[in-house]
Amino acid sequence: MAAGQQNPRLVAVQVLTRCEDGGYVDAALDAALQKSGLPAKERALCTRMVYGVTAARRRLDAQLAGYCAGKKLTPPICNTLRLGLYQLQSMDGVPDAAAVNETVRLPALLRQKSATGLVNAVLRCYLRDGKPTYSGSDLSVRYSVEPWIAKMWCKAYGEEQTRQLLARFEGEFPTFIRVNTLRTTAPDLIRRLSDEGLTAEPTALPNCLLLRRTGYLPGLPSFAEGLFHVQDLSSQYCCQALGAQPGDTVLDCCAAPGGKSFTVAQYMGGQGRLCAFDIWAQKLPKIEDGARRLGIINLTAACHDATTPYTGVPLADKILCDVPCSGLGILGKKPDLRYKQRGEIKDLPDLQLRILKQAAEQLRPGGVLVYSTCTLSPNENQGVVGKFLRDCPDFTAVDLTGLCPGATVTDGMATLLPHQTGSDGFFIAKLKRGTPCNR
Repeated sequence: MAAGQQNPRLVAVQVLTRCEDGGYVDAALDAALQKSGLPAKERALCTRMVYGVTAARRRLDAQLAGYCAGKKLTPPICNTLRLGLYQLQSMDGVPDAAAVNETVRLPALLRQKSATGLVNAVLRCYLRDGKPTYSGSDLSVRYSVEPWIAKMWCKAYGEEQTRQLLARFEGEFPTFIRVNTLRTTAPDLIRRLSDEGLTAEPTALPNCLLLRRTGYLPGLPSFAEGLFHVQDLSSQYCCQALGAQPGDTVLDCCAAPGGKSFTVAQYMGGQGRLCAFDIWAQKLPKIEDGARRLGIINLTAACHDATTPYTGVPLADKILCDVPCSGLGILGKKPDLRYKQRGEIKDLPDLQLRILKQAAEQLRPGGVLVYSTCTLSPNENQGVVGKFLRDCPDFTAVDLTGLCPGATVTDGMATLLPHQTGSDGFFIAKLKRGTPCNR
């Protein structure tokens, strides 16, 4: 393999450039790393640089503008400069000299050697200036999100809460796992993980563990034996809110990749009927494989468009409606979502409402439906549920006060803000059906 292909910074710049054409960072990075031949340590370095530059791109560009005024930059050189600046700003483990020297090598490897002098000059000038940080007051630049996102959150939560929320998205997010209660207990799993070199800590939510120093979890024998699955704290609270019991009939309307279905199945004790639906047939094997690994025997995965009737499916006691959303609650894990354009998500509330109403048709009187998203967009959350409740007067919102420590509860619905809950950003509404309604 050519030497250039072994360079983690080169791979990082190539991935960043490829994603400017609309590719997803995680998919582009995974594909590039598989082809790169990089050893584990350099793969980790490349991953940190790609995600870090993506998360800081708007701020980096604002700072680079002062050093590159009037210069026309190609996308690879622009990403090279972003990478250099990010290393100097945010990667304490990389000496300044190494950050500059290794970055200055990249234009030649990118076959744009004429830009070497520019890259060198910009980075050394930034060092001479004392590595200044962004000093402006624009939250969308300081925390590198699209302006409409910052404005939406300021309106919904206030400027100070928005500042804290955005600052939280700049930090690392912890890894939570769900104890598979069909096969083990939390104390036993904590001991087992300790034997495998990991530290697991209990949380306020039973059978939810916080991991320290995770590494590659699928490589653990305990993972292969189906003793746990990885699931954020927010999703586990969502499943707790559903309240599934042994013997229930439960529908998961948008189930892939299956994590919530697995947790619900554990609440059911493997008894009853759990139907896990998803619109994408190619995602069903992942749900089925996960269920087999965890020893879940009462789950059936099937392809279904959640906006259409559930033909041949019995009325359910409980329904989980975790709908497609803008994902603005997981910016810390998927930094490319910071740059979502408002037009990309304008049709989501209509889709979400259609899915919710269709699911409601399948719920028996007295049953419970949980509507959830991993976004912090009021239009997709309270807005959708509010419209649903106005159109369907036989449904009422169940108060979720006390569900999750730190959650904000409005009109009975819970919003999990990461800086308050330690979880992903998430929204949960629990709806109970009374007498049948006419639509």
